[in-house]
Amino acid sequence: MVTLLAAIQKVDELALVAKWRVNRLTGDRKGVWSFSVSRNWRLTFRCDEARGEIYDLDFEDYH
Repeated sequence: MVTLLAAIQKVDELALVAKWRVNRLTGDRKGVWSFSVSRNWRLTFRCDEARGEIYDLDFEDYH
C-alpha cells in the first residue's frame, strides 16, 4: 500500500483499487484520505497534489 502511495501521480488513482475503500474524510478530519487495511484498521494520509507529496501517513484503529 505504501509503495502504491509513493508511485501514484494523483490521489484519484487509488479509486482503482475498490477493495481498499478509499475515502476523503470530512468534518474535523477534512483534507485527510483514508483506506482500509483490515477490519478496523486504516491507513490515513494527507496529500499535497500540487507538489505530488504524501504526508502525515498514519496506521489507525478507528473504532
